[in-house]
This record gives sequence, structure tokens and C-alpha cells, in this order.
Amino acid sequence: MITSRQFTLKAIALLVSLLAALTFSQKVRAATFNIADGDVPGLIAAINSANANPGSHTINLAAGGTYTLTAVAEDDGYAGGAGLPYTRRPLTINGNGATIQRSSAAGTPDFRIIYVFLSDLTLNRVTIRGGRGGNVNRGGGGIGMVGSKLNVTDSTITDNVGFGMGGGGIASIASTFRIENSTISHNTSFSGYGGGGIINFSAAATSTITSSTIFENQNDSGRGDAIADAFSAPGTMVVKNSILASPTRGLSDDCYGTSSAVVSQGHNIAGDGTCFLTGPGDLNSTNPLLGPLANNGGATSTHALLAGSPAGDAIPLADCTNADGVPIVTDQRGVARPEGPRCDIGAFEGFPGPMPTPTPTPTPPVGDLIADAVDDFSITANPTGMWSYGYKTLTGSTFTPFTRQYVNSYLDGTPMPLDTWTRPAPAPAQPLVTF
Repeated sequence: MITSRQFTLKAIALLVSLLAALTFSQKVRAATFNIADGDVPGLIAAINSANANPGSHTINLAAGGTYTLTAVAEDDGYAGGAGLPYTRRPLTINGNGATIQRSSAAGTPDFRIIYVFLSDLTLNRVTIRGGRGGNVNRGGGGIGMVGSKLNVTDSTITDNVGFGMGGGGIASIASTFRIENSTISHNTSFSGYGGGGIINFSAAATSTITSSTIFENQNDSGRGDAIADAFSAPGTMVVKNSILASPTRGLSDDCYGTSSAVVSQGHNIAGDGTCFLTGPGDLNSTNPLLGPLANNGGATSTHALLAGSPAGDAIPLADCTNADGVPIVTDQRGVARPEGPRCDIGAFEGFPGPMPTPTPTPTPPVGDLIADAVDDFSITANPTGMWSYGYKTLTGSTFTPFTRQYVNSYLDGTPMPLDTWTRPAPAPAQPLVTF
């Protein structure tokens, strides 16, 4: 006879076995897909396969590859079209320096690149370029998402255009979004909600931006060239060690939303005062002085610091961390942080302190040179020749053929070290003028 206690123990054991079997089944179903350079059908098939199976999946793109999308892969009739299938399972895309882009050929339909639907997506070392997407229901020219989690690291999102709900680069709707060591630049949104680079939309949306460069984005409505917040709770956009500026492309405020929407953890640069940055080391209304988006080394393009950039060496070593306090030991390119005594603001770790100003070679006055030469030598000149005195070269004169060492002095009597006069290769014969 089985007692109630024995029955309970057997039931628990059976339940544990079933859970273990289910967990094992999900683990073995997790897959890794390696996609050859340019194999767009293979990339689409990998996402569809990941969507059809439980588990967390991984897609590895070819190093430095290019995946050019030419058609809408999915459109549910509400969120709008995407060039790749909507992602519905936890997925990591390791770009290895690859680019996923919408074709620029005439006749290519409008679509965003990626749409994350009630799932998790991680992007590493990938460039998202050229998307044109979003509608009145969902935004995002490069990436759109709803009810999801998105993590972007060491990546670049550029040249995307968003419509409808905004977010030229990224539209985070009721989602959790984290960007670290990444660049979002030259994106545009045509939206009354705003957000040329990023829009954080709805009360459930949160965004965390760390050691990233949000630069030269644009919104046409005057509501946040860099970032915008719509209907979110106070403090839902956290910014640390990052750049928010559009010094030449900006049409509006750098940031849009309530003054309490953006929370600074310090050491940020904003192009104007609309981000309300009040953390330690924050710089408002400041041009970050960055170069164009370019291959500055590493897997993805970045904006390098120009000479005199206020971003250089602006972060104390103790604050070279992400929003959770974890040290960030490299920049977007993989260059070690710091390069100098302190870390740099943004995705690019540049020169160790201000770039040195080249020191010009000292030269004595030209009049002294000519007078000294006349004192010791007979000089003939012609319009196309040249004569040399040590490190100083003047056009319009040439020496007669000789090389001679002598001790010279300036007209003021200052002695000069031993110099050598040399005549360069003879110039073509010209009418001579004698001094």
C-alpha cells in the first residue's frame, strides 16, 4: 500500500524529471548558425529557424562581410516591414565587423533592418545601415522593438531613417534597451514624437547609454536630434560617459522629454542645454569636436576625437565603468581604456591628452641670411633657381658651384655654428641677375 507521503515524494520526483527533461530539450535545441559573407537567404533562414525552436540562439556573421537586403522579409500589417524576419526567440548576432544594410538601389522598398518582437536580441560588433522604416504604430528606421530587450555593444547604427513613432536609429517601445561602447550617428527621424538617434517610448520603456557616441543625428520636428523620451517614467533614460550632440546636422534640441526623464551618471557631453545633465563632469552646450564617421581601426566605424576635444581624458579612472559599475576596459574598436591618465568620453578612446602642436623649425630672419651670404660669397640669382643655407631654403636664387664651410654670424653679431653651403642641381640656363 502506497502512503500519501510516498505518493507525494514520487510525484515530486516525476516533476523534477520532467523539468530536467524540458530544460535539456531546450538546451539541445539552441543552435549556432555561421553565415557566409553576403548570404542573405542563409541569414533569413537562420532567424526563421531560431524563431521556430526554443532556446537562445547565436548567429555568427562573416568577418567584415556585407549583407545587403533588397526586399521585405516580414510585415505583420501593424508594425511595418523589416528586411529580416522579426526576431521572436532570444538571439545573439555576432557581427565580427559585418554590415547588414538595406540596398540603395532604385526601387528598393522601405523597411527597417531589424524588428524585435517580445524577445531578446544582442548585437555585437555589427553595423546596421540604411534602413527606412516605421509607421504610426511602431517606429525605428534601423531597429524597432516592442516588449523586448536589446543589448548593443561595439556596434554602429548609421544612415537610417525612421517614420511614424520616431527613432531614426532605434525605437524602443515598452522595452529595455542598453547600448555600450557603440556609435549611433547620421540617422534621421521624421516624427512628431522625435528622436533622430533614439526614442524611448511608453511608461515601460528604459534605456541605458554608456560610453557611446550619439552624434550628428536629426529630427525634423524639433524634438530631440540625439534622443527623445515619450510618455516614460522619470529617470528611465540613464546616460553615462557618453556624447549627445549634433553640431552640424541638428535641427532641434539634442534631447527631448521632461527634465527628469534623462538621468546622468556623470561625464557626458551634450551639444546644448536640453538634456539637463547635472552629473559630475557633465559638459552642457559643448561641441565634442569629433571627426567624421570613418574606419579608425577595429571592427566598426567610429568618430575619432579631434585635437582639443573636451572628451579627451575627461573621466577619472574610478568612473571608467558602465552604469552597473563594471569596468569598461576597451573602446568600441578594442583599444585599451585608458590610453592616457584618464578615460575619454564616448565610444572612441583617443590620444593620451591634447594632441601636441607641432614645433616649427627655428629660422633666422631672411634679411640676415642674405646679408651674411653677401658678406662672404658672390651670389648670382635667377627667377627659377633656388639657394640653400643650412635648413633654410629660398626660391629665386642659386649659388655658383661650390661647397664651403664657414663660421658665420648674424648682423647683430650673434655667432652661428659651423654651417655648410651647398648648391643644388643646376637649373636650366636663365638670364642672370647679379647682386
